[in-house]
Amino acid sequence: SKPKEVPVDRRSNDELRAEFRRLHGFTDSDIVALYVGRINPVDQPYKGTGELFALAPKLKDEFPQLKWIMVGLGTEKDGDLCRKAGIIPLLNYPDWRMRQVFVGCDLYISASKWEGFNLPVLESQYFGKPVLVYRLAAHPEVVDDGNTGFLAKNKKDFENRLKQLIADESLRDSLGESGTEWAKRFNWKSCAENFEKLFETVLERKKR
Repeated sequence: SKPKEVPVDRRSNDELRAEFRRLHGFTDSDIVALYVGRINPVDQPYKGTGELFALAPKLKDEFPQLKWIMVGLGTEKDGDLCRKAGIIPLLNYPDWRMRQVFVGCDLYISASKWEGFNLPVLESQYFGKPVLVYRLAAHPEVVDDGNTGFLAKNKKDFENRLKQLIADESLRDSLGESGTEWAKRFNWKSCAENFEKLFETVLERKKR
């Protein structure tokens, strides 16, 4: 049997963004924060979604223009947790529609405490979105701190950096533009070249 054909949406990013925001009731003045990943805060506590569930309602009065989207694996119970915190859940969303999600949002945040790489962080930068994550695991490699987003030192710093991103549109734009160029560095050609250099270094040391 033939492999299943994956749909391709050939519309422009501007068209996709406009549709996404219209579908979810976002205005032009709304600032949409995105998280992508496992949603359940109990089964995968290291993902830090419980922290985001607590942070969203805390900032609601101070920043009514801040809206939240969570995309990822989850159950209806997880969806209820999102809605209770004022977050829109997009559960088990199809991969081919993720481009629209990234271009439709304004910034990416994750309170994850461990990541092997964190691909959504890189994808967000590729689509010109500033990112906010903790300074741990692979994040210092994936995010250019202060240039494409922020690496928070602790919970308080995380909240303060988020407030900074919400309040400063020019900062979001500047970080986003830098992020697009930064993300281009992560490609298979560069990866292969770096591995080749590493192998050569190891072989040289073995000869000594």
